[in-house]
Amino acid sequence: MGCTKCTCDSYVLPGLEIISHLLPVNSAPDDQLFATDLGGVGGRAKVRRDTLDARCARAAELVAAEPGEPWLLWCGLNDEADRLAALIPGAVNVRGAWSPEDKATALLGFADGDIKTLITKPSIAAFGLNWQHCARMAFVGLSDSYETYYQSIRRCYRYGQTRVVHAHVVLSDLEAQIASNIARKERDAAAVTGALVEEMRRARTRLETSA
Repeated sequence: MGCTKCTCDSYVLPGLEIISHLLPVNSAPDDQLFATDLGGVGGRAKVRRDTLDARCARAAELVAAEPGEPWLLWCGLNDEADRLAALIPGAVNVRGAWSPEDKATALLGFADGDIKTLITKPSIAAFGLNWQHCARMAFVGLSDSYETYYQSIRRCYRYGQTRVVHAHVVLSDLEAQIASNIARKERDAAAVTGALVEEMRRARTRLETSA
């Protein structure tokens, strides 16, 4: 994962830097000394639970290292969000159980700068929100959904953003295969988009030539 820039006619995004943090935390099955892979759904859930403390602690360190920055923290588990809220002073954890009114108040409060650090799930806030004021985010764990990952990043990395966005991905080293899977999907999506843009350019050239 690296740094990309997107140019579309007169629109230019300042850049996106994906920063991976693979933590050396072992989560072995009961009958093994060391874990060798994630296994199935149950194995993934166990790894995520067993590495929660280390991942949340690293994310809290990232926030503390840049105290003047607005931060957006993406979680998949309630326990992750609760732990982060306990570790980061002043952070607001927007939960699914909140009323629509309370969610809207908090999400708008983050947009207005009243809330400095927002913790939430992609299922709550990954679509339709504009947070160009924020250029720092962290995924405290990942699913295999590239669409969720993409939409979460695009809350901040969108037209109107004036700074390079730093998106941190905090995983245990055993979860590196999830990050690799997302990276592969990202490359595939970029290839499709690039081919589409190139075809549109060729079509425009043909129209201009025939005019």
